[in-house]
Amino acid sequence: MIVENNKQLKKFLKDFKSKESIILPIEQDSNLHPQKSKLSLLYVNTFDDEYVLPINHNECLNIDLPNLKTKNKVYTLDRKKLLHFLDLDNVIDVSMMSYMRTGKVLELDNLSTNAHDFLNMKFYKKKNINTVIPVLKHIEKCRKISTMLQNNIEKYISGERQQKLLNFYKKYEERISLMPAAHKKEYHN
Repeated sequence: MIVENNKQLKKFLKDFKSKESIILPIEQDSNLHPQKSKLSLLYVNTFDDEYVLPINHNECLNIDLPNLKTKNKVYTLDRKKLLHFLDLDNVIDVSMMSYMRTGKVLELDNLSTNAHDFLNMKFYKKKNINTVIPVLKHIEKCRKISTMLQNNIEKYISGERQQKLLNFYKKYEERISLMPAAHKKEYHN
């Protein structure tokens, strides 16, 4: 759900504050250090539902960033990047967790979309390019990242929490499997 009004925001906050989640920040300009960029969208996956909070995007009714303080665990791809945008406690960096356990960096190949690749290539000098990439393409990319995170959570998290996470991915299995693969590697600047 794209959160664009108070009713949707209240539903999101109630869900978010009661569950563990995956949060992926989408900055306005991926070519800048997160400290020099601003938040465009925030993808939140509560393992039951997914939400997109439009903070500054041309395609949505933007909202003010709500207070997202929670006692629940928050998983993310890059903890340092997330903490540039949000003041959160109890954040688990799945990339670091995976690296510490395996000694290998997470494979980020094929996580982009054709729209991301095309617009970043064609308008490589444009600032804040993520504000014009369609929201649905950002969601598609975030789902790919969430799938990758899920694979790592499955390896390194056990018990009841693991089962909740696996149930979520089973629920969205068809949607996830139908996503097109990107043709180009994604590099972190």
